[in-house]
Amino acid sequence: MVEQSLNIERYQQDLLIKSDILRIISLGFESMDNNVQKVFFDNLEDFLSNDFKNYEFYKNEIMLFQSLLDLKNHSLEYEYHRLFDSQNGLPFSEANYVGIEKGNIIGDVAAFYKASLFPFYIEDSGSPDSIKMETGFISYLYLKEFSFIVDEMNEDQESGINIIQQIRQKFLAEHYFRWVPQFIENLIQSTENQFYLHLGMILQKMLDKLY
Repeated sequence: MVEQSLNIERYQQDLLIKSDILRIISLGFESMDNNVQKVFFDNLEDFLSNDFKNYEFYKNEIMLFQSLLDLKNHSLEYEYHRLFDSQNGLPFSEANYVGIEKGNIIGDVAAFYKASLFPFYIEDSGSPDSIKMETGFISYLYLKEFSFIVDEMNEDQESGINIIQQIRQKFLAEHYFRWVPQFIENLIQSTENQFYLHLGMILQKMLDKLY
């Protein structure tokens, strides 16, 4: 009974760690002005204040995140715009990679968001199929699964968990896995900036875990 309880607790913590790592990665792909940079590093420091000694599974991601703290007082805005904003910059949306009309991609991605009640407003967040939004969505799904697991009074707990898991696996297979590996490869080849280089490496390690 004790072992079963520990396994459940460990599974819950794993959901939260995945959600946090993906949420911070998503923040890292925001347009990195001074305000966003402060929010990013505040969130990163808060995350790294946790005790990860029993989570060797995420050791490499944690080490790479810790290395980002050295860049806290370095301006990242120029490199963000150099990478993503110029006419020949690095594409960071799914429609640029999969050879499907952008309207169809956006419509399908937005349907996933609506089905899982993901709070998304295009006027505030930009294209739904961006690396920032899709990564944030997967983070949200892990957090939502956690919320179902701990809500033992919910009569629909089991079906809610199953639905969220199915949505996540379907979204990963039909969208995220189809283009993010190439995005990561392009990112790593396009920058020598340690922030974006390590952010890409963290995302790659998380992608390996999500497969």
